[in-house]
Amino acid sequence: MQCQQKKLNGKRCQAHALPGKSCCTFHDSALARRRAAGRKQGGVNRTSELGGKVAATLPPDTPDLPLTNPSGVVAALAQTFNQVRRGQLGVLVGNCLAIIASAILKAQEGDGVLPRLEALEAAKKTQESKQRVLA
Repeated sequence: MQCQQKKLNGKRCQAHALPGKSCCTFHDSALARRRAAGRKQGGVNRTSELGGKVAATLPPDTPDLPLTNPSGVVAALAQTFNQVRRGQLGVLVGNCLAIIASAILKAQEGDGVLPRLEALEAAKKTQESKQRVLA
């Protein structure tokens, strides 16, 4: 049986009703306290990745890493990998740093493309000029 309650948007709830009731778990007022406790517990679990401990982060005085070239970014990723493995750095923090490092690598890749393209275009123009002179 489908839940008889309406959602906040005015549409009928699509969840299945609890056995012997006309509403689902989300709309049963008798379960309100259990739902609130579950939401609170869920929030607590999300903020602690390591079994009740506060998620590991680096101290504020940790020195910056040189990320000015791909080898520096790769070294930073390797360091982050090992810090996550040892539990010195939380999984979510490590994932965030890996995503940012990926964006840095893409930006560095793009920085090198423009000068190479300009050099190729200049070489092509020089070659075309030489061909015009010879023709």
